Amino acid sequence: MEEQFKKNVFVMTRDQVKDYYWITSPMMIDKKSLLTKMNDLFIQLHKNGIFTSEWYRSSLNGQKFVFRVVIDGRLDSYGRLIRRYEGMVLDNEISVSIADLENYLAKLQVETDNYNYGKIDEDTLRIPAEEIEEATEECLLELKDGMITLRSNLITQFLQNHSLDDLLDILAIEPNDPEKTRQI
Repeated sequence: MEEQFKKNVFVMTRDQVKDYYWITSPMMIDKKSLLTKMNDLFIQLHKNGIFTSEWYRSSLNGQKFVFRVVIDGRLDSYGRLIRRYEGMVLDNEISVSIADLENYLAKLQVETDNYNYGKIDEDTLRIPAEEIEEATEECLLELKDGMITLRSNLITQFLQNHSLDDLLDILAIEPNDPEKTRQI
């Protein structure tokens, strides 16, 4: 089974310095089309506010594959969330469980040491939200091309030690000063 994983598994991500690149990819599928298909689904889910790192089944030019998009709150040097696209092309003769695939991917993450995915160390341990000191800042919120960009040092710092789910658990959205707010 290990050989089938090596032959069919794909992982694409970035790290703090290096832009998105393939850590591993199968030879029998068009990588550009594969990435486009996965990214289109991620953007659609993200815009609708229903993103989770669930497994999705799809096909490309007759080749079936499963994939997920993993986001754990890590940011690149520009403050953008780092995505990790991972999955497996399914040959007709392969019967694989998602649990086995996840175990292989976890092992691959440790082996490749890609931005510490899959490892627990002092830098990735979570600080309980209640232990964070109170702070205030004025943030910049931009709406452009159907995307919302929130520029905030406090949120960026929070996400360095927490997940998006942690942020959503404590996030409160309140109206701004109506005299300063541009209507959408």
